[in-house]
Amino acid sequence: MSSIPEIKRARVGLVGCGAIGRSLACFVRDSLGPCAGMIAVCDAAETRARELAGALGASCEVLGLADLVARCDLVIEAASAAAAPVVLEECLRGAKDLLCLSSAGLLSRPELLNEVRAKGSRLLLPSGGLCALDGVKALAGQKDFQIALTTRKPARALVGAPGLKIAPEKLLEISEETTVFEGNASEAAKAFPQNVNVAATLYLATGGQTEPRVRIIAVPGTRENVHQLEVSGGFGRFSLEVGSFPSPENPKTSQIAILSAEACLREYFDTVRVGT
Repeated sequence: MSSIPEIKRARVGLVGCGAIGRSLACFVRDSLGPCAGMIAVCDAAETRARELAGALGASCEVLGLADLVARCDLVIEAASAAAAPVVLEECLRGAKDLLCLSSAGLLSRPELLNEVRAKGSRLLLPSGGLCALDGVKALAGQKDFQIALTTRKPARALVGAPGLKIAPEKLLEISEETTVFEGNASEAAKAFPQNVNVAATLYLATGGQTEPRVRIIAVPGTRENVHQLEVSGGFGRFSLEVGSFPSPENPKTSQIAILSAEACLREYFDTVRVGT
């Protein structure tokens, strides 16, 4: 009688121990225990990394990026747009898989996506705060379609963005909706790297062939992040509006973006796939 083979638990590492990273690390520990374990964390602020490692248990270490990638099977990036391509390059060197939350950071390094395909690593980009990527992905390879994304965010969530041309104190005093950016997804990623991962992921979902037009609007007195998507072309058209509350710990990130990353992790370890 043959024995049942033992399932190898994937070794997971986290880069970026802020609010989103902490949430995902706890999700791996609490919900993916049979198939995955958090073994290492990394953060520019070592104290923050040590606090999270202590909360996760004795089996989790604080490591530098290179050591973390070398020891892990799957890396989660929850750091920043600037960090994302650096983490991806390290994962490519080690032929490791990466779940990347800061997709805006990848638009400046499109050649890395070709390397991912050539070297056999897997790059996972969650849908984030938008629920229509299946439809956009279905259009990849098609011609003559357009994408427009309008994002409305609480004014305070936009403070600190490098492309913000309104003084922060003025932005916090606005009494009506104020457009703070209009342009394409690549321009938006540079100007508002912490606010437009949705736009970057949309662009990447098309295979990089149709660049979304993006408008960002600051809204006073709201808690919601609202994304309005319009897609049209020879296939027909579809539209979507998503309103979600920001993460309690980080107003720049919608709560649904964290839930989306959790769903992406579940799917990574599942043998049944639903949707495109």
